[in-house]
Amino acid sequence: MRARTVAVAAGMTLAASLVGAGPAAAVPPTVYYTKPLVTVLEAGTTKCPGSDQWFQDKAANIGWTYTNGDQACVEVFYGVRNVAKSCDFFFYVPDNHATGIVRFKIRTNAGFGRPRTEDSAPGEGIGVDEKPRTGWWYIGSGTKVVGFSFTDANGQAFKSKKIGWGTDAQHGVKQVCDTKPNSLG
Repeated sequence: MRARTVAVAAGMTLAASLVGAGPAAAVPPTVYYTKPLVTVLEAGTTKCPGSDQWFQDKAANIGWTYTNGDQACVEVFYGVRNVAKSCDFFFYVPDNHATGIVRFKIRTNAGFGRPRTEDSAPGEGIGVDEKPRTGWWYIGSGTKVVGFSFTDANGQAFKSKKIGWGTDAQHGVKQVCDTKPNSLG
């Protein structure tokens, strides 16, 4: 009985090594993190009052601004890696200063049927409601994506909500890409 047990165990070990070495072995995806670039578009005007258009909670690595109806005063941009592979994109919703709707615009290499940021109307885009969420949230997938952006012009009333974002790469946009090349790439 003992010889049979050893033979069965040896056969299972051989089978396991063949399964692990075959083409079906999973290769983990490539993951990139991107921190935001924040640009003040307008300040000190009737539509963008005051000199400060966005604020920082440095202890928590959070940036935030108030909603501003249809007038963009602040733009937050994430320049992601341009790869010819299929990638999923996730936005980090911070635990504080995040009660508004973020409306993402997608930038690609050549548009590819998606509006470029400068061509999108205020309040349009992929929406993520921050109020009930925290942590990583899916915002889209595709190939040849070069960036995501949003502004405080999300269609919500002036100073009615706060739009929050992480200020470092580990709490910005996460890009998860297939390791196999895309056939279109």
